[in-house]
Amino acid sequence: MGETCLYTGQTLQDKAASDSEAAYTVYQACFSGSSGQPEPCSNPRACTADGAVGTIYAVLRDGVYVGIACLTADDSKDFTQPIGPLAAKRFKALAWPSSELTVQPSGGRTLVNFETIFFTTNTDSSTKVVRLLGQQVEIQATPASYTWHFGDDATLTTESAGHPYPEQDVVHTYATLSPVKPSVDTVYSGQFRVNGGRWEAIDETVTVEGAPVGLEIVEAKPELVAPPG
Repeated sequence: MGETCLYTGQTLQDKAASDSEAAYTVYQACFSGSSGQPEPCSNPRACTADGAVGTIYAVLRDGVYVGIACLTADDSKDFTQPIGPLAAKRFKALAWPSSELTVQPSGGRTLVNFETIFFTTNTDSSTKVVRLLGQQVEIQATPASYTWHFGDDATLTTESAGHPYPEQDVVHTYATLSPVKPSVDTVYSGQFRVNGGRWEAIDETVTVEGAPVGLEIVEAKPELVAPPG
């Protein structure tokens, strides 16, 4: 299938200079699919423009496909945008799971001056697939740490998601009888990979706030009971 190149290296440079408010990017492409538009591939077609041998590139204006170009490797350098910063931006924009807080003792009540246990089961990684610059990109978010808000102005940050009794490791002791609404925020680290390649770390993190739960702080009162028998 023959395709007409709208741009050479020089004409694309001229177009980008005259349209300075837009961002022009390119990626090597073929016409192997049924969409009629160029798709990423590992063996792009050779082409010749202005006497120089290059390969076919799809041209994007602000992320929207606007035509194809015949570019040499040197021509393409000015328009090849690294996917890493785009993956980091998308990582921060995507919705990741919030952590559901579990409190022990259960039932929405605990004792004053008593070690109350907190934990969450949100420990698994989550992966979403997006397209960036025409490439299939997997973005993965993994819980890296948790910030516990106990509802009485006290907070604690841990790498642990906490554990239920008897292995508890996130505990808090309330000193007053006031009702509180504890919650736990999740800090996610991220990584991405392009077209099934190797995973690369994302330098930024995302914090997802958890929903508060109601907790009443009560006092245990001693009662006299008759001895057995």
